[in-house]
Amino acid sequence: MADADPDGAYALLYDAARKGLTALLQAQGLRPTSRGGHVAVQEVIRAQFTQPPPRDAFRAFARMRTTRHTVEYAPRSTVTSDDVVADLSVVRRLLDVADLIVDRLDVFV
Repeated sequence: MADADPDGAYALLYDAARKGLTALLQAQGLRPTSRGGHVAVQEVIRAQFTQPPPRDAFRAFARMRTTRHTVEYAPRSTVTSDDVVADLSVVRRLLDVADLIVDRLDVFV
């Protein structure tokens, strides 16, 4: 799909990352609203996970959010299949780290 539709592939890749991070928030009883949207997920994750390995694995999400925004809203996207392939490993690591920590998170009070 990266070759045939790099914009669509990138949007799906980004959604996988966003949903993985949103799952961490939901495990804590938190839910981003439409008011804060994708930026809210980014900001809460950045504030919560300040130590490696989560910090390092989740850091690329901000860049990916900006790229996805360009894909969705700019008149012309510059995303290539190489960008999709490069960020595939980034998202896999993000999801692997999220999977490792999700069961250890406490409910936010």
